[in-house]
Formats: sequence, C-alpha cells, structure tokens
Amino acid sequence: MRKKSNVLPIALGVLIGAFGYWTADFSEEDALYQSLFYIKAPGAFLATLLVGIFRKNQPAWNALMVSFGVMLGMLSRIFADMIIDPSSHNLFPFELMIGLAIVIPISFVSAYLIHGVFIIAGKN
Repeated sequence: MRKKSNVLPIALGVLIGAFGYWTADFSEEDALYQSLFYIKAPGAFLATLLVGIFRKNQPAWNALMVSFGVMLGMLSRIFADMIIDPSSHNLFPFELMIGLAIVIPISFVSAYLIHGVFIIAGKN
C-alpha cells in the first residue's frame, strides 16, 4: 500500500492561515476574531472538503493536517511581527489556542461530512 503525502493538506492550511493572519489589521479591536470567523474557519472547512475528495479513507488525519497547516500560517505572521517588535504578540500561545479551538472542530466536521457522503454514495 502506498503512503499518501501530507503536502496538500498542510500547504492548503498554511495558505489559509497565512492569508487570514497577514491580511488582518491588528490595530483594530476584533481583528483576530474577524480573521478567524471570516477567513480561517470557512477556509479550513473548504480545504478539508477538498482534501477529503482526494484522500477518502483518512478523515481525521486530513482534519489534523489542515489544522496544523493553519497553525503554521498563523506562526509565520507571529514570528515576523516578533522579529520587528519583540513585545508584540506576547500572548501568542493564546492566539494559537483560540485559533485552533475554532479551526480544529470545523475541520473535523468537514472531514467527516465528506467521508459520510462517500460512504453513502458507495465510493469509499
């Protein structure tokens, strides 16, 4: 049996996480939540659906890899900001936990939704 690559789900997650964090204007009060609820959550849902189409038998792993990619994308902006100003993002572990608390459940719902569709259709 051939081992499937994790590059696609991680790359999609990184794109979503980076886009969601690099486009957010953190001078606004609720920029983190707007980034989470309008970009990262729907993006993670769609990315996990897309990955689930190609990797049908691994729904939990697909959800975890997309979520891991989103975390890496978030870390790219956090580390870039910390290089410029070390006192910015001094609570970044909490930013990551809030982000992952939103993205992981949505990714799992999406992964098992597409998995259930394939089971019902008999394509699994």
